[in-house]
Amino acid sequence: MNIIMNEVKEAEKIIKTNKYEKLSSAVSLLVRYYVQIEGLKNAEVKDKMKKFLVLNHEEYDYWEQSLNKMIKNADKFPLCQIDEIPITQKEIDVIYKAGSEKKEKILFTFLVLGKFKWMKSGKAWVNDTGASTFKRANAETRVDERDYIIKDFYEANYISYAKSPMNMSIHVDFIDEDGDPVLIVKDLRELGFRWLKYKGQKYVECQDCGSLFKPTAMNACYCKNCRGYIPLKTKMVECKDCGTNFETPAKSSGKRCPLCRRIYNNER
Repeated sequence: MNIIMNEVKEAEKIIKTNKYEKLSSAVSLLVRYYVQIEGLKNAEVKDKMKKFLVLNHEEYDYWEQSLNKMIKNADKFPLCQIDEIPITQKEIDVIYKAGSEKKEKILFTFLVLGKFKWMKSGKAWVNDTGASTFKRANAETRVDERDYIIKDFYEANYISYAKSPMNMSIHVDFIDEDGDPVLIVKDLRELGFRWLKYKGQKYVECQDCGSLFKPTAMNACYCKNCRGYIPLKTKMVECKDCGTNFETPAKSSGKRCPLCRRIYNNER
């Protein structure tokens, strides 16, 4: 699961580039942005979202009921605007005591996620202690091994458990509120690799998506997902039927947006 640190910047990026990981998350984020940041009224938000959905080949009617709920609840979930998470030397010293490089990566991941939550709410809880968080730590572990690692951290007083035995969240107990930062985290992906990069290992940031990867060639600039991918040049065109601006490949001669094109083809 992708955790967005600055949701305002992410929404503005989606509006500008139409690039996102998951459509439903992008729709929810844009609705909150239009309500909280731009202060648009319901009808204006719906108009903006209709254009976004058409641009992404989606039927507005399919989304209308969900959009009404999103707009109604948009103010209940304030947009996060955190640009960086400072890590201090005192916190680094604790991580070095974890016992192995794998445990260091995991404890560093818990620290960053806990500090992110602490900066948002004042409490350093990590709600997800399952497979996705260990994957974020770039640490391959079995299910039973995860439990032993978390137990070790608890016994070392690095973390504490929630009061309810049904609650699997953990609280990070070594947050340093006053120390000067020696490491700044600006991305919550590949946190295990970010720890290894801090330790001096060779990791490179992908020039396309920004993720970290271990290069296999001297001049490697792109991760395996982006390697060899060259985005098609596009242009914005005004639909001749509905007037909506839509993105299309630069060499395309089409004059209708995806929705109007389907309607036109069905009527032929």
